[in-house]
Amino acid sequence: HGFDPRQSPSDRAELFLLAEQAKCALSIRPTTTIRLASKGREANFALSRDEFEDLSADLLERTAFTTRQVLAAANLDWSKIDRILLVGGSTRMPMVARMLEEQSGITPDRSVNPDEAVARGAALYANAILAEERGQATVKIVSVNSHSLGVDGTDVDTTRRVNFIVIPRNTALPASATRRCVTGAANQRSVEVRVLE
Repeated sequence: HGFDPRQSPSDRAELFLLAEQAKCALSIRPTTTIRLASKGREANFALSRDEFEDLSADLLERTAFTTRQVLAAANLDWSKIDRILLVGGSTRMPMVARMLEEQSGITPDRSVNPDEAVARGAALYANAILAEERGQATVKIVSVNSHSLGVDGTDVDTTRRVNFIVIPRNTALPASATRRCVTGAANQRSVEVRVLE
């Protein structure tokens, strides 16, 4: 159709914006039309919510997997969860709420604007820190790292590149750790240390 997003940054930016608009439109309507224009040419593409959900299925599965991981890391199961509060703009997509309800048996709570929920949580967090500083703490706050931190290295048994975890995810912060590593060759004059998240 004459629209090649690889050709220019402005075409890529336009395509990204159109994709975001289509995602938002499909969150409230079953179909939308994407109108592309480039170099004097135009093209219209119809997209249904079902098609979008098929295209996004791998992302939804990753979200479901992450949800299961969070529950396991907290030693919880759905029977111990009272409420699911949707946070962030992507939770406006019907497929996200549907997946969470199917997994949990709990209807997600939509009483808080998902775009404001993170800001409200940050305000509650800041208030708790201030209360703790004044000796009026009512909530214990523990900061943890959300991802494991490791060092890129080579496994001596398999000779494959491996992320050697130094600080596992969910470790209380601040944290420090050490890990002994060796060079790949005798008398090596330099080492590049790549820290991975």
